[in-house]
Amino acid sequence: MPVKDRDLRIAPKVKWPKDEIAFLELQRCSTSLCEHWTALDWERNRNGKVGSPEWNTAVRIFADRVSGRFLIPIDVLLHNERSETVGFAIMALECLLIETLMQFEKGVSETPQSKIISSAKQYFKEFLTKPTLGFTGPQAECFYETVRCGILHQAETKMGTLIKRTKEGLKVEWQGPKRERDPSQDSIVIYRDEFHQGMIAYLMDYVEKVSSGADNNLLAGFMRKMDFISQYHD
Repeated sequence: MPVKDRDLRIAPKVKWPKDEIAFLELQRCSTSLCEHWTALDWERNRNGKVGSPEWNTAVRIFADRVSGRFLIPIDVLLHNERSETVGFAIMALECLLIETLMQFEKGVSETPQSKIISSAKQYFKEFLTKPTLGFTGPQAECFYETVRCGILHQAETKMGTLIKRTKEGLKVEWQGPKRERDPSQDSIVIYRDEFHQGMIAYLMDYVEKVSSGADNNLLAGFMRKMDFISQYHD
């Protein structure tokens, strides 16, 4: 496998090993997946049998990556003394996490792009209507349009959608009087604390299924995505 130009731009002063295999191992040693773990750690443990210490370590690498990138920052914001004003930042991280987790489910390197239908929209609808989040289809579409796209494209929620701290037993509800809803016109209220608990519940279920090998499709998607992240090649 040839050394790519971008690798040389990253560290031009490195004296590259003549042996290309040694070079690739050196590169993986220095490629951090998260705190304490590198791409080489993933490679050394990815082929462990389900239930083995090696496989448990492989799953731990994923869990630590998600925790360090998303869960710990969200937890810091949730417990900030000014937490009433950080709902926007929390939901921005939740949106990134949703898209990441759907890429793991599907085993893709990135969310596919389509001119016909938004794959990102389908990802959010599929994720948010899972039992752990409990959105209806129209509520999920409204979340995508007014929260995810609002934050990404306008740095604010759209159509009057609100992010509030908490409401016992509710993650989301429509605003205004009860009637037939139009996701392109109506708005919702997101209760960020309960929403986050739903995200944690999904993650716990996902990690359990991957750890136990209970779902072959999830397991295959997990392997493909982790291999892409670590730049692992057979």
